[in-house]
Amino acid sequence: MKNEKLLKKVELAIKKVVNKLVTQNRLTYPLTRIENAFYFDTKPRILLLRQDRIGDLLISTSFVRILRKHLPDAEIDILLSSRNVTAKKCIERYVSNIYVLEKSIGKYIALLRKLNRRKYDLIIDLFDATSTTSAIIIKYANPIFALGIDKKNSQIYDYTVPMLNRFNSNIVERLCNLLIAFGINPSEQNLELEYPVQTTKRNQRIGINLSGVTKSRYWNAFDAIEYLYKHYPNYEIRLFYTQQYMDVSENYANKFPKLITGLCKDFDTFANEVVTCSYIITPDTSIVHLCSAFKIPVVVMYLTSPNMQHSPWYPYHLEYRAITTADETLEHINLEDIVRQVNEIIKT
Repeated sequence: MKNEKLLKKVELAIKKVVNKLVTQNRLTYPLTRIENAFYFDTKPRILLLRQDRIGDLLISTSFVRILRKHLPDAEIDILLSSRNVTAKKCIERYVSNIYVLEKSIGKYIALLRKLNRRKYDLIIDLFDATSTTSAIIIKYANPIFALGIDKKNSQIYDYTVPMLNRFNSNIVERLCNLLIAFGINPSEQNLELEYPVQTTKRNQRIGINLSGVTKSRYWNAFDAIEYLYKHYPNYEIRLFYTQQYMDVSENYANKFPKLITGLCKDFDTFANEVVTCSYIITPDTSIVHLCSAFKIPVVVMYLTSPNMQHSPWYPYHLEYRAITTADETLEHINLEDIVRQVNEIIKT
């Protein structure tokens, strides 16, 4: 854990230096009300920047859908990462081209050149936090206009929209505030998330997700599963996990013979498994946003700290219960808290 903190400090220091080198000072105009800032004479070329994790892509679906409806003839491209391209199904029908940012320096430079040749009219940065990568892409792709949410590095944009309060607004609402630059009132739009699946069948099934994207978000679910089998015998239990927890899942299966296991081969398969569940218990991860899309009540565990500058990414328009801990891991999450929240949400 100490090594992780040290590496994070080093990473932030490097990003600070890089930002100074790549920042292109544009004459930023802050949009404080709903107005159409862009009048395109021809079919515009627009690039969306979403080169992060799966959860970041999932919470962007409503914005991409509404933008496509507003600009049906535009060429709308999106930049994803090797980490979230597996979930591209949630937006692919709304975009013209999908680019993937890979870690190879050679491929990175080749991508920058390709984006520069596209001659974009507009680049929209979908990050509500500063992104060095977004700054680099905007500089070297050199669009006519750049749009983003108002934050520390707003000088990289031509237009910004206000950052909604990060403690009393949902991340979906903060992102969709970008729509005001197109004369669209987000409060009048359907901001529901979506993910296409092959089935909408619901079983009497409780899904349990073992971990988030880091080891600190792994939790020991043995006692919780034992409780569920005892008090909810009519429910199946489906265990979700990643490759690194294969051995752990085998131990669970040995103790609980009725437990449904099986590694999902890709994110689409995972989504089709999640949608069959009646309830989900999970640490904070992308499954939370699938629950929002599928309207599956969820109990979520969040790691928090006094230094957090925003509220956790809670589900959007969904029945949920949140359990927070200021510990550095979920290792000591209280079983009684989980049981209480599960009982409440199932009996709601």
